[in-house]
Parts: sequence; structure tokens; C-alpha cells
Amino acid sequence: MFRRLTLFILLLTFFTGTAVAQRVLPDFSGVDSLARSVRFKDNIYELTRELTAPYPYTDKLSKVRSIFIWITDNIRYDWKFYNKDEEIKIPECKTGQDCDEVLAKWEKKYLQTILNKRKAICDGYSRLFTRMCDIAGLEAASINGY
Repeated sequence: MFRRLTLFILLLTFFTGTAVAQRVLPDFSGVDSLARSVRFKDNIYELTRELTAPYPYTDKLSKVRSIFIWITDNIRYDWKFYNKDEEIKIPECKTGQDCDEVLAKWEKKYLQTILNKRKAICDGYSRLFTRMCDIAGLEAASINGY
């Protein structure tokens, strides 16, 4: 009898501990619905504002989710470019140039091309997400590698 009671208590402790330990995930259905309804109108700043303005300053998770959903629903992978086995041509900085300005101009054009063509490879997804987070006042960084 004592063994059965001990086994019962151990099993009860295990199963109730497991049930209590599970987190309730936030409901993003409203955020996802809004993100899917926004259309790109040739301006990354306006796009980002439309995706993030409905959420208060403190609700960073909803802002990030909205940007993420919009990108994943609207930008497809550019398999044709990927299969060419080419690399993105990032401009080299020449002596006397402001390297940050050269890169910023190139990236602006690159992101505009991604948004217009609605396709990108990994680098494009990463740069687009990071830039939209920057515009929204959210901290984001791209990390190169596998």
C-alpha cells in the first residue's frame, strides 16, 4: 500500500509540475492580421509606420512580430539569383569618400529593389528586417554566418 501511495504521489507531482510549467503564448492573431493587410506604397518609412504605429511604445514584441509577418508574407526567396552562385556586390569605399554614406546609399537602393521586386536572398531578408526595426526604434542586428 505504501509503495502504491508513494508511486501515486510521485506521478501526481510529475504531471502537475509539467502542466504548471507550460507557458501560455501570446495571441498574435490581431498583429498578424494587421501585418497581412498592409500594402507597400513605395516608401519603407511609411510601411514601417503602418506596421508599428498601432502598438504602444512599450509593446516591442508586437512591433517586431508585425514587421516579421509582413516580410515573410510579402518577400519571397530569390532562388534564381541564389542558383547563379553570385554574391551581392557591396560597393568598395575609395580614398576620400565617406564610407558610411556610400554604404547607406547602396543599402537604400538595395532595399528599395527588394521591396519593388518582392524577393530577396538571406542577406536581403536580414538587411530589410534590421532596417525596418531601426526605423521603428527597435534594436536589431544582423549576424553573418551559417
